[in-house]
Amino acid sequence: MQQSKSLRSLTLSTVHMDTQTKQELLTGFLGSAGTHLGKVTLAENQLTHLDDLFTLMHLNKSLKELHIMNQSYFRTESETVHDQGFYGAPKVTKENKTLEKLSLSLGVMKTIKPLIKCFSSFTRLKDFSLSTMELNSKLHFMTIDNYLISNPFLTKLTLSNVKMGFDQFMILAGTIRNSRKLRSLNLSHNELRNQGCIEVANVLLTNATLQSLNLEKNEIKEAGLVALLKVLKDNHTLTKLKLDNNNFVLSRQLLGFLGDVFVYHNRSLRHLTMTAERKSSILKREQEEGNEFDRDMVVNFMNEMQQKSNLRVFTM
Repeated sequence: MQQSKSLRSLTLSTVHMDTQTKQELLTGFLGSAGTHLGKVTLAENQLTHLDDLFTLMHLNKSLKELHIMNQSYFRTESETVHDQGFYGAPKVTKENKTLEKLSLSLGVMKTIKPLIKCFSSFTRLKDFSLSTMELNSKLHFMTIDNYLISNPFLTKLTLSNVKMGFDQFMILAGTIRNSRKLRSLNLSHNELRNQGCIEVANVLLTNATLQSLNLEKNEIKEAGLVALLKVLKDNHTLTKLKLDNNNFVLSRQLLGFLGDVFVYHNRSLRHLTMTAERKSSILKREQEEGNEFDRDMVVNFMNEMQQKSNLRVFTM
């Protein structure tokens, strides 16, 4: 693959890498010391494993972002461990210290080998994302936790739609709580529910670095939301919170609590979204029935939040 010196970003989408020859070419391309690319996206390439893909990545000093997405043919690493990789070279993982952002959406990951391969290859990531894949073992989360501990440069972590519940989050909770670098945490489209949300709130009690938190679509109900709001009374670092498409009902009492937190206590949060796919709140039903008092109360509540809170974006 001949590379242009002016080319900085490359996307290979639906270009199938389903033979060893094609994967050898891709491996050599990604590991080229002469590349000028800063960003590479691989999407729908029928990649089946990562055994050899990162073999030469330590030679690449320019690539900052790598996205490997929608690899529906991915079937985790081969069960038989080979002593040699492409070109007959021994399989020794060497570190790449220049890649800053890695995003993976691999479909099936039955073992922890792909994660170990990624984390041993890229030791100084600032932004790591796993999405739309089922992590079906606690070992996956233990591996991620070990990387959080060992990598002091990581500031953004995304674990979205990975079937994470309370038990899995608890593996990470202690490290996130004590992190002094993590700025952004995206746990959207998981199964945290109230119990997991309460533990996230407990993390916010002591974590002093998180600025952005995404808990969208986690089946959170009123108890989980109230736990978060109580912590936000005294939190001075979080500036963005996404709670869209959860299962809480916005009652009059809950609206009063929201107003109290953001009008009289929290002055740091700037962005709060709580929209729902289904308009099922008690207030909404009462408005449809023509209750003028509740309609006026909602209008007054929104006006007060806009005028007296520090929120710049607020939707519900």
